[in-house]
Amino acid sequence: MARKRQTSKPADQQAEKPVKLTLTLAGDLAKRFGVHAEMAGLSKSELFADLVKTGCRRWVVSDRQGGVGEPPAEVVDPAA
Repeated sequence: MARKRQTSKPADQQAEKPVKLTLTLAGDLAKRFGVHAEMAGLSKSELFADLVKTGCRRWVVSDRQGGVGEPPAEVVDPAA
């Protein structure tokens, strides 16, 4: 019998360890957010992640240091 070959997920699909985040919103915004998540069939965490991925693209956080002891690479603002 042939063995199935295991494939790994692409790097962008691998789940990171979740981090708890606490936000304070006005009551009306919290209700609207909850209703939006429910109507979209998402959890509040999934909806928040989608909103951040689509709405927060201006800044990129990345470690571009090549190795230990080397100066960090210049950080460029993509909006500039």
